[in-house]
Amino acid sequence: QIHLFDIDIPGGITFKESDTLSPGNEFVTFSNGIAKFGLGICYDVRFTELANIYRQKGCSVLIYPGSFNKTTGPLHWELLHRARAVDTQSFVVGVAPAEDIEASYVSHAHSLIVDPMGIVISQAGKEEEIIYAKLGNPWKIIKVKKGFKNSPHLVLIWKLLKLLVVKYLYLIKEELSYMKLFKSLHELIAGL
Repeated sequence: QIHLFDIDIPGGITFKESDTLSPGNEFVTFSNGIAKFGLGICYDVRFTELANIYRQKGCSVLIYPGSFNKTTGPLHWELLHRARAVDTQSFVVGVAPAEDIEASYVSHAHSLIVDPMGIVISQAGKEEEIIYAKLGNPWKIIKVKKGFKNSPHLVLIWKLLKLLVVKYLYLIKEELSYMKLFKSLHELIAGL
């Protein structure tokens, strides 16, 4: 775990991982011959930068074992895993313990598997459960790796750049000043 979770809500939950843990300082990856996996722990899922680093290292599956509490879990557990999947165009797996209301720390539970489009393709409930999801054959995972070049975010950026180039060439043809060019490009971007 690179990022430690410390929270102190007056009248609510107090939890400080930094009282007993030290943060990690390495990126953990492994491969099973079909896909490369990146590992983050619990609170690490909140940090897009870590997921992006794993993606740059060639990971197509990100795994986050964690135990969100009953306050943040319902609000953020699924949302953050779906966001990391879309951000990186990777499969994302959130692994959580079952809910135990007798424990001093009660987990939100709900282990899940999310596909690169942000769709939850398998999810557990509160009870102890093993979940499965077919991530596709090896070619689908390879396609996901290569498909990052065609992610919706990058396609949008590419379309924007093409619009800017067309507009720029038009402005050059019309022999407009740099100030008019800048103003026109600004208006084009603001209109998107």
